[in-house]
Amino acid sequence: MVALQGGHSTSSATHLGEGLARLHQITQAQHGLAQDNFIGSLPQPNTPSDDWLSFYRDQRIGAQVRLARARGSCHHNANAC
Repeated sequence: MVALQGGHSTSSATHLGEGLARLHQITQAQHGLAQDNFIGSLPQPNTPSDDWLSFYRDQRIGAQVRLARARGSCHHNANAC
């Protein structure tokens, strides 16, 4: 793998901040997507939810816990598993 030389400039930081601000101004009726996708090689469910907390709990944290259980990866003392 070839290493890429990076740098930092005020203009690039400003551009990033402005883009992030525009992104956060977009609103939707629900949190989620019409289709599932992946996070790395792991499936990532995106079933829409009316509120962010339920979406994140069920579709992000909950999905990873269910996957860990299915793979037998939960520690026997883990409360979440």
